[in-house]
Amino acid sequence: MMKNETKILLLLGALLGLTQTSYGKKIVSEVEDMLGISKPLPISEIDPVVYNKIVYYADSYNIPLESALAIAMIESSFQPDNKNPFDPSYGLFAITPALAFDYGYIYDYKNPSDDDINALYDIDNNCEIAMKYLRYLFSHYPEEVAVQMYNVGEQGYLKLGYRNVSYLNKYLAYKEFYQKELGK
Repeated sequence: MMKNETKILLLLGALLGLTQTSYGKKIVSEVEDMLGISKPLPISEIDPVVYNKIVYYADSYNIPLESALAIAMIESSFQPDNKNPFDPSYGLFAITPALAFDYGYIYDYKNPSDDDINALYDIDNNCEIAMKYLRYLFSHYPEEVAVQMYNVGEQGYLKLGYRNVSYLNKYLAYKEFYQKELGK
């Protein structure tokens, strides 16, 4: 017998006809998250272009591939056209204009232009900003802290006391999944 949660997801996908679009996949992923049944996407199902870019930039910045994959899964389900509806973050790794500004990719994070936003959707830019930021966080903080800072911001964590243990737990579970997939 099929679980009720699975029935709800299938019904949602069928009714909305969204499961084949990136936005639809994001909605289904969010519903799965709400129901606590989200599963990481196997490497064999990740778009090869996206996967190869993540591999390249993770290697370039000495970030464990399983960590990069886990964060990309959480942030966008590997959808380069992802936009977070709750804050201004874009692309595979949900890069904010403020973070892109910090790394010199845009010039006005308070009023980003369309070109700035398009630059955040660019897979190379998005991956590079994310890996630079992760390299900084991992080199200054323990992994459990660094991962939460990726989600809530360094200042949010340090000065405002923000924590996201749910994000951390999902990261750890996905990281373990990708370690097994990578034969580690």
